[in-house]
Amino acid sequence: SKNNKHINVSTVHDFTYEHYFSGIQLYAHTNQKRKALAHSDGIICVSENTKKDMLHFFPELETKKIIVIPHGVGKQFHRLDLTKLKDENYFNGRPFILYVGDRKALYKNFLLAVKSSNISGYPLAILGGSALTEKELIYINSKLKKEDYVHFSGVSNETLNKFYNLAHCLIYPSSYEGFGLPLLEAQSAGCPVIAMNTSSIPEVVEDSGILLEEESPQQIAKYIKKLSDQNYRELLVQKGYKNVKRFTWDNTFIKTLDFYKSLLSLPE
Repeated sequence: SKNNKHINVSTVHDFTYEHYFSGIQLYAHTNQKRKALAHSDGIICVSENTKKDMLHFFPELETKKIIVIPHGVGKQFHRLDLTKLKDENYFNGRPFILYVGDRKALYKNFLLAVKSSNISGYPLAILGGSALTEKELIYINSKLKKEDYVHFSGVSNETLNKFYNLAHCLIYPSSYEGFGLPLLEAQSAGCPVIAMNTSSIPEVVEDSGILLEEESPQQIAKYIKKLSDQNYRELLVQKGYKNVKRFTWDNTFIKTLDFYKSLLSLPE
């Protein structure tokens, strides 16, 4: 017999498989996801865009109890005293642009960051993901000098925070995200963001970052240069600080707890 105190809740992050994969991989993944969601009493989506995607791919879930609860951004991302970091710059004090995260998936558009670095003349720091592949190295070396890029895998949050603090800006050229946490991490550290105006990104960033309509390295390079105007840069830094206040893990926790209580019909 079903225990009436037992509930199933699923959290849905994104629909990258449904958008970008095909064949047996897609079939296996989607089938598993469909079954899990069908057996859920409640569904948490991390963004309005993920909820929209979910109801597009699985319209039968319309009758389910669904809530959007965004991620929070960790307190380990914050502003540092830059005078203490002056020896940590990898490009002899030249301002650099930052790319964070996975590069494998085509929709991440990593090569856009490389092209933007080439056009703007700003060196590129690449953080996270696996080691640069031979194919990536051939491409990068055709666009950038060896001294104009660095790559670090498996960095700690402390190191990542240092890079956000030191960077001229974060380049986030991905054309699809379920959420987009690095955008908020960067803003927490006072790093302006340049991203694409697609999927969940506009609801996470709103007007606090530079959001582009087209995947154009020329456009990205134009804004990289525009950010050297200190007044413009400071405006975006302050807007970023204000924006991240909307996303705390305390909020995420409270909303999640309230959702569980409502599903169990427990008193608040």
